[in-house]
Amino acid sequence: MAKNSITAGELLRDSALRLREAGIDTARLDAELLLAEVLGCERISFYTHPECPVTEDEYQSFTKLLERRLAREPLAYITGTKEFMGEDFAVCPGILIPRPDTEVLVEKIIELFGPESERKDPAILDLCSGSGAIGLSAGIRLPGAKIVLSDVSETAVVTGRRNADSLSVNAEVRHGDLFETLLPDERFDLIVSNPPYIAEDEIKGLEPEVSVWEPRLALSGGADGYQFYRRIVSQAQSHLASDGVLMLEAGDGQAQTLRELLENAGYARIEEIRDLTGTVRGLAAFLV
Repeated sequence: MAKNSITAGELLRDSALRLREAGIDTARLDAELLLAEVLGCERISFYTHPECPVTEDEYQSFTKLLERRLAREPLAYITGTKEFMGEDFAVCPGILIPRPDTEVLVEKIIELFGPESERKDPAILDLCSGSGAIGLSAGIRLPGAKIVLSDVSETAVVTGRRNADSLSVNAEVRHGDLFETLLPDERFDLIVSNPPYIAEDEIKGLEPEVSVWEPRLALSGGADGYQFYRRIVSQAQSHLASDGVLMLEAGDGQAQTLRELLENAGYARIEEIRDLTGTVRGLAAFLV
């Protein structure tokens, strides 16, 4: 069959097979998303009109994207966006791709500072902010909040500003290592962070999308995975309001050790943040 006479349905079938053979579990979905990107249409059209012809130019454009995915480049880097809390965030190589697991932290923030709470218009610091997914998602839902994003990566700073602009969130974006971007007397009602927390030796065993493509700077938590947790827990109280909250995402199996770090630092109360399966995805530590 000539390339310029192939239909969308045929192209999806063939490309999904290639992706599956490359070990990609989401083969069909990825093929649909890539073709939708090229054709500028919704995925549903591939089911309602699978006989739609694909032009030669569209075929060539799709093939280039498909080859990148076959090389295990993350889909989000190829399309340049990742959905998080119902919004599209710009991402690129050098930026940790937001995960659905992190959304429960935003939901907890809304619980603490949203319409049903007595605490209004909080000052929120998103530390190790990456794309800004946590802080900006909170800012969308808490329009009176003061949002500050901070990251050591210049790429993250540029991307965070881009996302703040595109999502119309009034956020300040700072460049620096953890708390060094703050003034000595600067205080926040909430400091939230999804820091690097994977043990260095474990990274090479992860899927190529992560181990090869995502930035090690955003992944490695040192030899045991707790390097940044220790630094954040030890310094956060100097930048929290008197009734402030420190919220940290927790890696698989890390919640208990992280709880002990927080307890030893003197936090009065610690709450687990669980997803719908009951898995602990983070901890919220309260000063009072």
